[in-house]
Order: sequence, then structure tokens, then C-alpha cells
Amino acid sequence: MPNATSPHFDEGSFVHLPRWTVQLRPETYIANRIASASQLQQLVQESAISLRGWTFPIVGRVTRAVWTNFDGGSQSYFNAPGQRPEALRTYKSGLVVWSCGIGEDTWHGLAGQNVISFIAIIYSVTEWELFAKRFYETILSVDELVHLTVRASGIKGRRLISADPRAELHGDFRIEVQEFEISETVGVSDLRADAEVVARRIVRRIFELFNWNNPDEEMIQSWQQKLLQRQF
Repeated sequence: MPNATSPHFDEGSFVHLPRWTVQLRPETYIANRIASASQLQQLVQESAISLRGWTFPIVGRVTRAVWTNFDGGSQSYFNAPGQRPEALRTYKSGLVVWSCGIGEDTWHGLAGQNVISFIAIIYSVTEWELFAKRFYETILSVDELVHLTVRASGIKGRRLISADPRAELHGDFRIEVQEFEISETVGVSDLRADAEVVARRIVRRIFELFNWNNPDEEMIQSWQQKLLQRQF
């Protein structure tokens, strides 16, 4: 079976794509924190975020994405023509590993341009943290800690763009590393109090790796609010 940090469920081709990977886990390891695969799948579905016309994570929530169980957890893979592939592996311990292709590589007019939307980064990171909040406030106490890791692979030379006509991005912001990993350790109490603040910290760190050193905090927060209020 694939290991926890490489959820490639289509016999290997997925790992060769430029991709995002998100890993979430409780600080304290308890092998059977969640009693059954059925309860684990239900928890994922109940924690899923639906703000943009689809759910995060999409795997496990759509008919064509079938759950399969393994010793210790459950996994699912989604790959439809013209859409980015997504893979999800969840463990009864509370470990969640999700990976997907870069969405902009499938967007009309952007495929092959090696770009990534700065607004999409804000939206996606916010969705990831909101999912973490829902998932872990169900199974952890408020004084427990969660480790959050965001990894991007195969992205050297990517350029930030604005794919929204309401926003202009002034400057040439590119990333010059092939991959990066950002980690945060946060309390369940912090996620419950304001997951958007945690998301903004991660967003700023990602933008810095694209050599955008001074993004406005109010700008990031404004785009978060557009997402939360579905003002697209």
C-alpha cells in the first residue's frame, strides 16, 4: 500500500504531476482513535467544506470516488477527464493525507502556462484549515495539538497571477524551488477560535516562497471573506 506521505492510488502516475499535499495529524498517536472505517468515512464527509460549488475534499463525496479500506484506515481516489486528480488517505489514528494536482493546469486558457492563482491559494488554504477545524474538534479535546503540513511539489518557475478580473497583481512573483514544505502546530482551541487566522499565516509563508514579501493582511482577509460569504 502507499505510505502516509505518498497517497498515489493510480499506480504511480499521480506522483509525477505538480501537486499539493496536505497532511494533518494529532500530536498524540492513538491507533484506533476512530473506531471503524465507516465512522472515519462519515467524519470526513461531515467535515467536508463546500463553499465553491464542490467539496473539499472531493474524494469520498462524489459517486465516482469509491472508498476502499485498508488495515488502519480508508482511502479514495478521484480522477475525471479535464479535472485535477485528488487522492485521500485517512487513518483511524486521525491522520489525514490529501494530495491533488495543481488546479490551474486544468483551467481553460491556463494549462501549460506554469502559473498559479494567488486567490486560489488563499481560498484553498482557508478550506484546508476549516476542514481541520471540523474534523478535529469532533475527535480531540480543546487542549490537544494538531500538526498541519502543506507541501507543494514540481512547482519550480511557477508564477503567481490573478485569475479574477476584480484583482490586479503588480509584480513578477515566481518560485525558484522545486518543492517546499510548511508546517504549523496549532491547538484545537485555536482552530475552533479562528481557523482563518491560521490559514492566513500559512498563506503568507507560501507567498514569501514565491518572493512576494509584503502581501497586505487586509487583502488576504478580504478574499477569505469573499470565500466564506460565497461572493464570487
